[in-house]
Amino acid sequence: MSRTPGVGRRRLLGALLMAPLGAAGVGNSRAQTGAAWPTQTVRILVPAPPGSSPDLTARLLANALRPGLGQPIIVENRAGAGGAIAVAEVLRATDGHTLLMGFNGPITALQHLRPGLQYQPLKDLQPVARVSSLPNVLVVPASLNVRSLPEFVAAVRKAPARWNYASVGNGSMSHLSMELLKADAGLYIVHIPFNGAPTAVQALLQGEVQALFTAWSNVQAQVAAGRLRALALSDPQPSELVPGVAPASAQGQPRVQASLWNGVFAPAGLPAAATDRLGRSVLAALAQPELRQRMRAAGLEPEPEPRPVASEAAAHRRAWAAELAAESRLWGPVIARLGIKPD
Repeated sequence: MSRTPGVGRRRLLGALLMAPLGAAGVGNSRAQTGAAWPTQTVRILVPAPPGSSPDLTARLLANALRPGLGQPIIVENRAGAGGAIAVAEVLRATDGHTLLMGFNGPITALQHLRPGLQYQPLKDLQPVARVSSLPNVLVVPASLNVRSLPEFVAAVRKAPARWNYASVGNGSMSHLSMELLKADAGLYIVHIPFNGAPTAVQALLQGEVQALFTAWSNVQAQVAAGRLRALALSDPQPSELVPGVAPASAQGQPRVQASLWNGVFAPAGLPAAATDRLGRSVLAALAQPELRQRMRAAGLEPEPEPRPVASEAAAHRRAWAAELAAESRLWGPVIARLGIKPD
């Protein structure tokens, strides 16, 4: 299979567990960054491989940000260890110009799944702007004789040994959504984690696994081509981007609720003036009709259009920080109650 080898994952994780991060990574160059920000190339690190939904979000946003910020913006992929590799590099950077395109897993769930991590995402990172939300869809190969979530549940119950499910990584919403479904429906189905959506989707198409929860942007082309079939959303509400597919909560599984998002994060030590400039620039980019159209075409739902003024950017950050804290408080007890472990 095309998974990251287990030994390699363990070595990477071991290094992350041993190396203290966070405030210690704030260096002089970052402290000197202020109202003139940016003064050099901006890097956006993505904790997922090329072609994934965070990668698409980062690249679309970078193209829209470049003119307003007046500096080059490069997107670099740092997949692995459930997103911890990218977070660690952002926290170690001292240039004041290294950012993270974050998503649920490494921000609100991973610390509960791997409590030995030597950083606290909601303390050592500061949220700058939420960029997109994404329908989280359960898909199966179209060759399987299941056309709805109740049929899927019945098929797994009838022959559990024949079913494996992929995820885009340990601690991802792809992983946790299926664990919620397993617990709610009383299913036995083996978890096989992959290093990002592209390899997980490929495994599904090749028959190595039989099911996958993932962002709609990762599978919309395969569903449209008739190679995969969408059965349910983990979102609490239907999505205009995925017409005809009902939430799991409307198909007899009320506890299966998990929403996806992508957003920009900066190290906690980035000066307020730089954070304000970045936040206003992201909100201004999100107000561009062309960017919003491109995001929707890619299966991403752009955040509502706010006014890109300083007060609005600050209010956006405060509101999103509160939402992230609430989401983290939600996942901690769920992971403990279900006994979810890295595979």
